[in-house]
Amino acid sequence: MVGHVAQTLDAFAQIEVEGWVDADDDDMAELMFTSGTTGAPKPVSHTHGTLFWIAIGNALTYNEGYRSVYLAPHPFYHSGTLFLSFPCYVAAGKILMPMELDPPNYLRSIADERCTGGWNTVPTWSDLLSAIKSGAINLADYDLSALNHIEIGAQPVPYALLEDSKRIFPNLPIANIYGITEGGGGGLTNCYDEDIMRKPGSIGKATVFMEAKVVDSEGNELPPGGVGELILKGPRLMKEYAFNPEMTAKTITDGWLHTGDLAYKDEEGFIFFADRAKDLIIRGGENIFPAEIEDALRKHPKIQDVAVLGYPHPRLVEIVMAIVQVRPGEQLTDQEIIDFVKEKGLAKYKWPEKIVFADIPRNPAGKIEKPKLRDIYVKPAKEAMEKEFKKQ
Repeated sequence: MVGHVAQTLDAFAQIEVEGWVDADDDDMAELMFTSGTTGAPKPVSHTHGTLFWIAIGNALTYNEGYRSVYLAPHPFYHSGTLFLSFPCYVAAGKILMPMELDPPNYLRSIADERCTGGWNTVPTWSDLLSAIKSGAINLADYDLSALNHIEIGAQPVPYALLEDSKRIFPNLPIANIYGITEGGGGGLTNCYDEDIMRKPGSIGKATVFMEAKVVDSEGNELPPGGVGELILKGPRLMKEYAFNPEMTAKTITDGWLHTGDLAYKDEEGFIFFADRAKDLIIRGGENIFPAEIEDALRKHPKIQDVAVLGYPHPRLVEIVMAIVQVRPGEQLTDQEIIDFVKEKGLAKYKWPEKIVFADIPRNPAGKIEKPKLRDIYVKPAKEAMEKEFKKQ
């Protein structure tokens, strides 16, 4: 693997190209914007050096190289697609960008092009599994024998989805991965096949060249089980937020990237994603992680998608709001949802107290657009509550 990379780089060095410009490792190589799921997209500057380490790190982690055919079904402005396919760039492998993502074309692409690996967002992989489970697709019609691994990420992966994956593809290694554009995209941490069912819900451990810690608000590393901010360190980190030194200084301190994601570690050092810090709901002083409720509700057979937000409340400050997208042809009531989360063992203060049935907007990278949902549902309620307070 490393030999192929080195040979490719040596070959490039011998090419004489008119207008060739030398670049230092610390020179900006690309500007990539964050997905904007917690606010306005931010311009992330990666250098030639960080891109090299991203490529080598992912090559060593996922064994991609010269003979690889990598499936990249999502837009290349998403760091997961771009950075996870980097090993194929530097080792002269092949990258497949299917034009259609519906399950039959997706599988046909893998079979016809003999794909060896690839990455998926939760919606893409979920659509595929649903088509297989419903009988709409017969796996026997597709030769997937070249496929040797699949990564799933871009948002918390429901455990039920991993269970279905292992039942339908028992011999296919699957990874639950975590990434952030500022840290070098997908594969910063990785829970791979041998641990994915043993550690349900874990995003694994830091991959090659990377370090990961969970810290409190003072920067002190927390003991196992303590929920705090996930911070990362290594050669894959961005150089800066372009044109914004103040935000850069707040995000990277002493070489550690503060992700804004809440997580905890278990006794073996496996990391578990809790939620985005900005998405945390505080109901009457109790911390509630939306991802936990979303994961529970996605197991309901009538629910296609769900987003959980904090909804303003005059006494408790926030309560749990669930926006539920029902599967086509199904009907669902508020009481059925409450009964379901009760059955799943969620504490009563985590039960949705406001439920809306509507479609869930997702961006092209497959992430729920919670800022858009807050503008639609939370912002008007907050403004109305503030007006009521002023009257009093």
